[in-house]
Amino acid sequence: MKVKFSVVFAALLLVVSSAVAESDYPVKPVKLIVPFPPGGVSDVVGRLLAEKWSAAWGQPVVIDNVPGAAGTIGLAKLAKSPPDGYAIALPGDAATVVNVSLMANLPYDPLRDFAPIMQVGAPPNVLVVNKDLPVNNVADLIALARARPGKLTYASSGIGTSQHLGGEFLAAMTGIDIVHVPYKDSYFSDLISGRVDFAFANTVIALPQVRAGTVRALAVTSAGRAAVVPDLPPVGDTVPGFAVTPWFGLLAPAGTPPAIIAKIHGETARALNDAELRAKLVDRGIEIIGGTPEEFRALIASEVPRIATLLKSRGVKPQ
Repeated sequence: MKVKFSVVFAALLLVVSSAVAESDYPVKPVKLIVPFPPGGVSDVVGRLLAEKWSAAWGQPVVIDNVPGAAGTIGLAKLAKSPPDGYAIALPGDAATVVNVSLMANLPYDPLRDFAPIMQVGAPPNVLVVNKDLPVNNVADLIALARARPGKLTYASSGIGTSQHLGGEFLAAMTGIDIVHVPYKDSYFSDLISGRVDFAFANTVIALPQVRAGTVRALAVTSAGRAAVVPDLPPVGDTVPGFAVTPWFGLLAPAGTPPAIIAKIHGETARALNDAELRAKLVDRGIEIIGGTPEEFRALIASEVPRIATLLKSRGVKPQ
């Protein structure tokens, strides 16, 4: 009887201790894995959030840049971390949902191995064309591609990027035959010179070129108009259902206590409502998303098969 009482008491003590630990979280430094090099969009956003979290929690939030394989190496590190809230990550859509279809031996399952916290932001891409291409809108571009099958080229920063997916979705949804030209480095000099015809380019990079008159912008890739480029119509106005927007969000290891997820989510929501931080994100071409952990999980669950179906139909195979 004493042994049984001791076991029950020990179990109860463990539950109480765990609950106290969750309510006191964090009691030590928190590591934010950014699966990209310093200086990129995710890194900048991560540092802005880390500053807000640290001030609110009274604990350091340390940025851990783990670049490589389009974010896969950083997310693999998160998947192996203890589910205690002291390791979280800020990956993009490529590592979270696209690489499921591109990597034959992906070292994690995005729905099984992670606990979604929040979709933080989405920097929409802009459909830009060489200034001399004889088109004025998306309908003109589609018509020109139909008149010149297999002749129009579009640039991207590589297979699986949102820039590449933009072209693949446009081709699949309209039946046009266009040629993908992936680049390891910047493609803008070739777009400006006319070596390639168009691109779905990052807003931050594209808009200075648009303002300088070296390229022309036709549309934005988000589902609706974007606050950072309010004058541009979405591609979906011409191609119903088209929406290809890169995004990034916060993930924790699967099994992280819901109370800790809620605390990180709540502090992130407060940070994103800060006027100064919001202005800094908008200046970098980032649409602030927010939302609940459940909404973020639903996004991941819907995007994995959507992108898998597209890439399979376009003959893009896992490597």
